[in-house]
Amino acid sequence: MNLVSSSVPQRAAPHSKEAFSGECRQAPACLNAILFKRVMACCLLLCLATVTCLKAQQLEGLRPHIQQIVSVDDHIEVTAFVPEGYQQVFLEGKPRFGQGAWVPKAVLYTNGQAGIFRFELKPSRDNEWLRIKAVRLDDLDASAFTGPYEFVAPQEEEGITANAIPTLDGAAGAEMEDASKTSETSERSVVESDIWSIHEDRLFFFNQFRGLQVVDISDVKQPQLSGELSLPAAGEQMYVMDAAYAVLLARNRCNYWSGDAESRLVMIDVTKQQPVIASSVPVQGTIQESRLVGTALYVVSQIYQYREDLLGERVWEWGSLVSSYDLSDPSQPIARDSIWIPGYGNVVHATSEMLFVCTQGEGQNDWWQSRIRMIDIGASDGSMEEVAIIQPRGRVKDKFKLSVHEEVLRVISESREPELMTRLETYDLSVPAKPIRLGQVELGKNESLFATRFDGDKAYIVTFLRVDPLWIVDLSDPSRPTISGELEVPGWSTYIQPLGDRLLSIGIDNVEGWRVAVSLFDVRDPSQPGLLSRVPIGTHHSWSEANTDEKAFGWLEEAGLILVPFQAYEENQTTMAVQLIDLQGDQLVKRGLIEHEVRPRRSTMVDEAILSLSGRSLLSVGVEDRDHPRVQSELELSWKVDQLFAFEEYHIELNRGSLWSPASSSIRVVSVANDTAALSRIPLGEDYVLGAELRGQLFYTLQASGGPSHLVQVEDSEETREQKLHLKVFDLSEMPAVSLVHESVTPLETTLPMSDLKALWVREDLLVWQTSQGNYYGWWGVPFMDVVGDALWPWPGNWGGARFLAYR
Repeated sequence: MNLVSSSVPQRAAPHSKEAFSGECRQAPACLNAILFKRVMACCLLLCLATVTCLKAQQLEGLRPHIQQIVSVDDHIEVTAFVPEGYQQVFLEGKPRFGQGAWVPKAVLYTNGQAGIFRFELKPSRDNEWLRIKAVRLDDLDASAFTGPYEFVAPQEEEGITANAIPTLDGAAGAEMEDASKTSETSERSVVESDIWSIHEDRLFFFNQFRGLQVVDISDVKQPQLSGELSLPAAGEQMYVMDAAYAVLLARNRCNYWSGDAESRLVMIDVTKQQPVIASSVPVQGTIQESRLVGTALYVVSQIYQYREDLLGERVWEWGSLVSSYDLSDPSQPIARDSIWIPGYGNVVHATSEMLFVCTQGEGQNDWWQSRIRMIDIGASDGSMEEVAIIQPRGRVKDKFKLSVHEEVLRVISESREPELMTRLETYDLSVPAKPIRLGQVELGKNESLFATRFDGDKAYIVTFLRVDPLWIVDLSDPSRPTISGELEVPGWSTYIQPLGDRLLSIGIDNVEGWRVAVSLFDVRDPSQPGLLSRVPIGTHHSWSEANTDEKAFGWLEEAGLILVPFQAYEENQTTMAVQLIDLQGDQLVKRGLIEHEVRPRRSTMVDEAILSLSGRSLLSVGVEDRDHPRVQSELELSWKVDQLFAFEEYHIELNRGSLWSPASSSIRVVSVANDTAALSRIPLGEDYVLGAELRGQLFYTLQASGGPSHLVQVEDSEETREQKLHLKVFDLSEMPAVSLVHESVTPLETTLPMSDLKALWVREDLLVWQTSQGNYYGWWGVPFMDVVGDALWPWPGNWGGARFLAYR
């Protein structure tokens, strides 16, 4: 490329000295010297500034930093530069500045090479701040890259952000009791947490949308909300002790408790009608798992900490903190001991005497190899002591891979060196401080490990490659575990429920799409297992929480009934329901559905009715005819409010519905003194509410039909379009009663942004709806932090002119 220069001839200005006298063209010599010095000084300063800037840019280019954050379809794409020498890079996020800890959202292994790396993650309120953290770890191997690199955010239900803390390894193990069961068979029974618990005629629900809710189910056909304690906190772990105290393991939201605590144990007195907080205890980090053993609570949280390396430098470390609490007096909990465990992952298993915590490290030898910490918890006051470490051949993926039977620890792990393999190993724990390895058996070569379950002296193991082998392992001689039989069937199981000589399982059927499936296996003869029956749920695509958390899997043995909550997506239609399945002898029989407005979470049978729970409502369902379940009542537990209007001593709560999925919009009237009880409710259908206006004693709503695309207006013709505008006018003169007094429908033709519309009153008889100035998605305040400093990132959006719609 040639450099082309050009010059413009100078011309004298009409009234300059240059135009009148040539003698004025030469400046005095002294003035030239002064000007020369000043010009040279300015040039020198400019050069120094340029060099400094270039050095700063060069230094910035040699440090890990975020280069760009953009929105791509339904996810965020983060581009980061990482120079040579860094082995592992973390993308971390947090809700907002000064609140909560930095939580890993993604991790990748760079092999020490420089380059531009991209991360993808879903938009979430937990990602308002982003930063990258690059770590120099010379002992890391490329196998670390095959570890977990996506950290799933809490799921969201329509219109409400779900702040649930995910349980990493599911729920109750083979030797555990479920927290929803009321009986405790011994003083030191082992209990796991859950989101709900039924004690006699009361149902306790840790509702992530509202807090703790107590429901009176003495009349199971008409449950009533008897008490509620609202908490701006999130969590899905709850224990109920003697029906007198509810223990919530909650994450701090909105800095409610202030201070540095990220989580809390909240002790709630439920002996009276309205629950009250009796006490609370701070917990460091983000709570992941817990066990209640007698009156001692053991909590495992994930946390960062700094430690000194061999050179005396402070380095960042990620690990787990095991904390114990004495809850013998729930009103005055006592923090006992804590044990720090470095590494990733939290797989927890407990007996009345021992707590097992499995983590894996980040080096080339231990990324795919768990370390099992054995912690003595025999003391009833919560005191604990680490006694031994066991290192199996592979990685322990969940708590169903561990079992203690007659002083023998059975461990199922998955290893990837030199090839993918599942191993079952046994250890003698007769002397806990000195565990002795007894024997092992290998199976499932080059197949991934899925569901496992121990049942007495047998182990059932599911692996998967193209078909699902069900393995049966004989453990009658712990020193010589042997494979008794194998069965290959399509799909795979994610949870197994032993039923004596049969197995009940839930998993995935991938023969015709991707569907949840419930299966029944015959294991009467371990050498020849067989598939007795299988029921797929949904037509082509479905998903169930029970695939990842078995507490959602409802098995009612006395009723011979299986309850499976699921979501299905078929031909632009979403189904959220509980599937009823009968177990009749050796056959599974699909029965009817209990449909919910949002994702169902739990269900069980009380007396002759099924109680089916979601974050939005509790349904009481009659099942005299299981093919046609009948909803007897619906108790509202939470509701969506997009806009609030004040009218005299009332509040008008507007639920706009949803642009992106089927959801009903509505108007809800409550009193200012009590916003929990709806005085009246007006359904508006599934059309999204674009705008609303309160004027005098009239309430106006403008709704759009046709889904999330732009609206299109058509001229008056016989042609019928799906997309229309609906104007509704409601009379508030008889509050709390609300009545519809006018409705009009307008077909559309020209494009109209699907955004909130503002009502403008040009005259008393002329209402004009104005769109926003454009389709702008707003500032998504994502200051990100790298080694240089902070920056603000605007969420990109499309702008356009405003539109006006006039109504007389």
